[in-house]
Amino acid sequence: IIPRMTDSVKDGPRTYCILALDDIDGHVIGGLIADWYGDCESLEIIYIAVSQDERRKGIGRSLLDFSINRIKETVHKEDRSIKHIFIEVDIPEQKHADTLSDEVIDSVERISVWEKWGAKRIPINYTQPSLSAGKTPVSHMMLMRLAVSNDDRNNTILSKDLKNFLEAFYKGLHSENNGSLTKMIEDIDMISS
Repeated sequence: IIPRMTDSVKDGPRTYCILALDDIDGHVIGGLIADWYGDCESLEIIYIAVSQDERRKGIGRSLLDFSINRIKETVHKEDRSIKHIFIEVDIPEQKHADTLSDEVIDSVERISVWEKWGAKRIPINYTQPSLSAGKTPVSHMMLMRLAVSNDDRNNTILSKDLKNFLEAFYKGLHSENNGSLTKMIEDIDMISS
């Protein structure tokens, strides 16, 4: 568990980094980075990767399950639980110029993997806030929700829980006074009514 490098936001997210090591020689074959938002008991999977030689062996799913279980154990010690798991994914037909051109897994395959693992798209016009000064918000992405457990297979979320996560996410990136957030909250209210 690695603390967030810049945690200037009070009660901001806690970052977790978990590595998968080869059983034989101990070299890194994969990793996962996730942010935990305690106030809304939500986890955002920021990045998951498996080395190219180790793909299609179940390592990615094992890494995901192991990581979620470890984070659950950690937050349980604080009398918390993971209620929601979110993932951001590029919308394939709207690939942005800032997206890396040498991506190993394209957007369609990435979405397919997340769907195979049980993630569902949240039907809002999602905009990722600016990740740092000088960057612009990104609207070529979708937000997905991963079922937290087998009991959660219908993979639903209450509108208030989704709004709470988005507000915490934007606050964690110092973007809480952002028109994109306001628009997404309005979309959620319209959908839920």
